[in-house]
Amino acid sequence: MLRLTLRQVRADGLRLLLSSLAIVLGVAFVAGTLMFTDGMRAGAYERAGEFDRHTDLAAYAGTDPLPPAFVDRVRAVDGVAAAAGELTGSAGVVGADGRPVLGYAVLAAIPTEPDLQSYDVVAGRLPQRPGEVVLDDETVAEQRFTLGGPVSIGGRDGAARPYTLVGTVDVDGSSRDVGGPYIGLTGPDALVVSGEKGFGRIMVAARPGVDAVALADRIRAVVGPDVTVRDRDAVLDAAVDDAVRDLRQFGMLLGTFAAVAVVVAGFVIANTFAIVLAQRSRRTALLRLVGATRGQIYRATLSEAAVTGLLASVAGVVAGAAVAGGLGLLLAGTGAPLGSGLTLTPRTLLVSLGLGTLLTVASAALPAWQGTRVAPVAALTDAAVDPVRPAGRIRLAVGALALAAGVAALVGAGATGQVVLVAAGGLLAFGGIVAFGPVLVPALVRVLGGPFRAAFGATGALAVSNAVRNPRRVAATATAMVIGIGLVSAFVVGAASVKSGIERAVDARIGVDFLVTGIGGDLPATLAGDLAARPELGVVHEQRSRVVDDVQLRAAHPALVRRTLSAVDAGDPADLGPGAVLVHRELAAARGWTAGSTITLAGRPFRVAAVVADEEPVLAGSPVPAGHLVDV
Repeated sequence: MLRLTLRQVRADGLRLLLSSLAIVLGVAFVAGTLMFTDGMRAGAYERAGEFDRHTDLAAYAGTDPLPPAFVDRVRAVDGVAAAAGELTGSAGVVGADGRPVLGYAVLAAIPTEPDLQSYDVVAGRLPQRPGEVVLDDETVAEQRFTLGGPVSIGGRDGAARPYTLVGTVDVDGSSRDVGGPYIGLTGPDALVVSGEKGFGRIMVAARPGVDAVALADRIRAVVGPDVTVRDRDAVLDAAVDDAVRDLRQFGMLLGTFAAVAVVVAGFVIANTFAIVLAQRSRRTALLRLVGATRGQIYRATLSEAAVTGLLASVAGVVAGAAVAGGLGLLLAGTGAPLGSGLTLTPRTLLVSLGLGTLLTVASAALPAWQGTRVAPVAALTDAAVDPVRPAGRIRLAVGALALAAGVAALVGAGATGQVVLVAAGGLLAFGGIVAFGPVLVPALVRVLGGPFRAAFGATGALAVSNAVRNPRRVAATATAMVIGIGLVSAFVVGAASVKSGIERAVDARIGVDFLVTGIGGDLPATLAGDLAARPELGVVHEQRSRVVDDVQLRAAHPALVRRTLSAVDAGDPADLGPGAVLVHRELAAARGWTAGSTITLAGRPFRVAAVVADEEPVLAGSPVPAGHLVDV
């Protein structure tokens, strides 16, 4: 039977090509997804370790930053070769022309200890003392800065001040390459520019031969129980936490399409084996007549499916490598943490080969069992192996329940926004459609086949009759297309909906088309008036705030305030104007203020135009001339 099975695989190779292609595509999606996500994970760790090449341990801040004095404590611990505080934030660079350099600039504290310096220096050196700075080589080349010359750096507090450029570094492709300038300062300068009161973590280089576990315990003893101390592996895990979280979401998206391909492949395989076994009816009968049992024929058919699935899975893994390579080329310019090459792990290989083989065997199991039920004498005639049988009542009842439950779950998901309900509703709905396939598909073919009958006459009528002759078989073929096209359409519509929702959320959060910010210090006092005088700009609003009587007062423009309000409890925000304010619901409840009441702030009376639910518990009023309550 084994030799016969292998011969049948060779003899029916062309007939099994369709199912083999389905397996290849399904396995290619799965293998490609696993290879690509494994490569991205490896790339994330490579990027995370770029600046931790010499970090053996690290102490991480909890709710509060680590005071600079903690660095000296850790440095004095026995077994510590070097220790330095690190923080990352944002700042701005003033170009050689006196204008801010565009792009989000990353600010980082660079260790001054050589044992912890992990930067690739292009020219010059790293900063060793306060007042020195390094920039990325691209910014230096574009702005034509010179080593030893001044570069003005500004943060959230205070005006931009000059620093001496002592070197350039290469951060291209690293975790600190976000498309804008990179600024490296010593720890004290980074604290001043960023406005932070302490470091986010303390990096530690251990002396050779020191036990990492014991050293971590000694460091924990000097920094306190609220500080987390991690070894090198945990440091890398923490560094790639965000990247891996995004990677999981991206992998889930790719995995969903892979699951669609696998489901469709299952239907194609089952349909193909049903056709192949029907064409082998006389061959099967001869085997039964010479003594082959039903069990032997059934096992031979499953063995044939296993061989076909294994060979197709091998081809699918090769195709998956091409898919992963294509995705890598597609995302190469987006800054995604791609690895240096394709990553094929034993897990990926075993999962891909096992999935393709088991899928083929499972999909061929039912057609193989049905093919062995025909008596040898009946099989030697022209009787069909797969008789035409209508859908059973149990199948229709289960399909109706599944479809109803799926529709209910989708309706509930629309009302609550639960992703779990969307997934459950989609699976149940598709399950119901599959169960109703032998009834729905022939009915649709008859209805939609009307134009074909009218246009092609007897040929069209014959085509429609052949299409509905075997409802189960045509339903299996059509259902595969329904599931594939339906799920792909769902994801396309869902992606467009998510994009539209994000755009609406951003518009509601910001409420304006442009934001003007400065690098350090306040914007010029005349800037708002200069912008308002430009004819191409509509509404120009200067954001200002201050605290008066334990209440935060914030400027609000009547034309813009409605764009960012999430809800209105009482009153009408349209009544906002000179002498009127909007009050947050929590503040109104605490002070007993209501819409229409008069309140006094900074010695001036104001009328409460509305009680609103904003994201921050503030009180806002319309802008008034300078010299009055300007920050309302």
